[in-house]
Amino acid sequence: MSINSTLQKTGIPISVFSKLSFLLCLFHIINTHAQTWQYVGTPNFSINYASSPTIAINSKGVPYVAYGEDVGGGKASVRKFDGNSWVYVGLPGFSDSLAIGPIIAIDKQDTLYVAYRDYYDDEKATVKKFNGTDWVTVGSRGFSNITVDFSFTVSADGTPYFAYSDASSNAKLSVMNYTGNTWQYVGDEGFSSNYAEWNSIAIDNNGKPYVSFQDRGDSDKITVMKFDNGSWNIVGVQGFSGTSVFGTDIALDSFGTPYVVYGNNNSPYKMSVMKFKDTAWVYVGVPEFSLNGVAFMALALNKEGIPYVSFQDRANSSKASVMKFNDTAWAYLGNAGFSSDEVMPTDIAITPEGVPYVVYSDPGGTNNISVQKYGIFTDVVFNESTNTDFNIYPNPANNKLSGNINYLQKSYLQILAIDGREIMSQELIQRNNFEIDVSNLPAGLYFLVLHNDEARVVKKVVKE
Repeated sequence: MSINSTLQKTGIPISVFSKLSFLLCLFHIINTHAQTWQYVGTPNFSINYASSPTIAINSKGVPYVAYGEDVGGGKASVRKFDGNSWVYVGLPGFSDSLAIGPIIAIDKQDTLYVAYRDYYDDEKATVKKFNGTDWVTVGSRGFSNITVDFSFTVSADGTPYFAYSDASSNAKLSVMNYTGNTWQYVGDEGFSSNYAEWNSIAIDNNGKPYVSFQDRGDSDKITVMKFDNGSWNIVGVQGFSGTSVFGTDIALDSFGTPYVVYGNNNSPYKMSVMKFKDTAWVYVGVPEFSLNGVAFMALALNKEGIPYVSFQDRANSSKASVMKFNDTAWAYLGNAGFSSDEVMPTDIAITPEGVPYVVYSDPGGTNNISVQKYGIFTDVVFNESTNTDFNIYPNPANNKLSGNINYLQKSYLQILAIDGREIMSQELIQRNNFEIDVSNLPAGLYFLVLHNDEARVVKKVVKE
């Protein structure tokens, strides 16, 4: 017997049944079919003031975040997401002193490394690795000269590389690696022609390092150099960007093709991505593809070599955005400006399965750190809760939506559209009443999601 003939016997118009069935199915499985940006754990999970977050993902897809935390005076901390919450790896604030700009990297054996400028050791470089229990110093503390700017990575064979602008040599670029139980220079010390800023380092599968940087020796344009046959050599031509730049970042695909992102140092400060093809640098898509000015760009490639860029998006109130190159053009990945507020540094990493994660800090609030990921997430199924610790009224709502919570800890509230998009979010203090202005929302069905370390509660809301 057909479904249509069964429905006809009820006396209810088939069109009404079809719409009702569609809404019920959508209500239960919406997020198993809709891709969206979603918080990983609790937003703003760091303690008090936090700075300069970076992210890396191990071979099992577990995300780790390093940052300077207001624990012991801005020391470095690392946390990982254990499936439920962000937990410390080792002790919080494990660095010897205030850690400037900690960068996390993970080798092929999933060993964690963190590099930083050591404030109380004349801002020289220190690298730590996690031995499974404690963070231990790799080589000696403060092994470099005074650093002005730096980047850090680990090669496929587990060799740490540290690139930095050396204050003792007019901020020229040097690269060091840790081999034979000591840190040593890779090629000449201070090998760039002049001051090098915004440097970034990546290692190809053959262990050959590449560096990108703003080249003061060529009108602040971008230059890329590669270490090969015992010396550093320019890839393509020096200063290939044609204009002064800021914020360079470099990544290599599985074939060793270098990609770089940079911002145009002239108003409106849009960004471009280029790659080295055959014998020349070519644009990936069109130059200056962002809608407006950008800052804090980070570049990552998935295993197919598709580039993604995270950034502070001035076209969207300086919130976090990610753009992806879709064969012929750059497009936003999910919502533009998906963070709840303005962000400062952003960083991006992609799991082996291709799920992008973005970390950022929020200077407009408490400068805490949040992580979001993008994709289809079957762990978020909109089954409405009857939890009495979270109440909302009136429902349906017209102009204002009020409610109260009864949890003994900080909670976070999101309003999601029916396709999973975040419409707004805010932090709620324990046992407090709240009121949300929904007057500007289009009429329709929404989901109010409350989450904290104790619970995740979902309420269906109708806006009239």
